[in-house]
Order: sequence, then C-alpha cells, then structure tokens
Amino acid sequence: MNDTPREIESHFARLMSRRTGSERVEMLFSMAATAKAITASSIRAERPTISEADLRAAVFERLYASDYSPEELSAIRERIRMGR
Repeated sequence: MNDTPREIESHFARLMSRRTGSERVEMLFSMAATAKAITASSIRAERPTISEADLRAAVFERLYASDYSPEELSAIRERIRMGR
C-alpha cells in the first residue's frame, strides 16, 4: 500500500538528494538506534525485571525473527545471552 501523494514523494526525494552519502548513512544508523531503543523500552515495560542479556536477545528476536528459522533464532538468542 502506498498512500503518499506523488508530490510529497518527489519533495522527499529532492530533500534526500541534497544530502551526502555519509549524511544519509548517518540518518540510517540513527533511525536504527531509535528503533532499537523503542523496542527495548517496550520489552522493559512488558517485563520490568528482564536481565540485560535477555533484553538484548528479546530486542534481536523482535526485530529480526522473520529473517531466521526457529532453529537459527534459538542459536542466535543463546549466543547473545552468552555475550558472543
């Protein structure tokens, strides 16, 4: 679904084209960090006593679960919990 008017898309494309490649990459990393922080905050609200290791694993799972098989997720979760 795309409900953004074409003139808005064009305006946004012009704004982005004025930025350097490194500025666009910086924006990408900033948005990813914000998404991780929001996700972590949501998980903490649901599970206030969660450990930091379990929180890191839960954030990973929430963000990337659809990219891995259940077996791969389980292995990755354990590595995250162990700090690897």
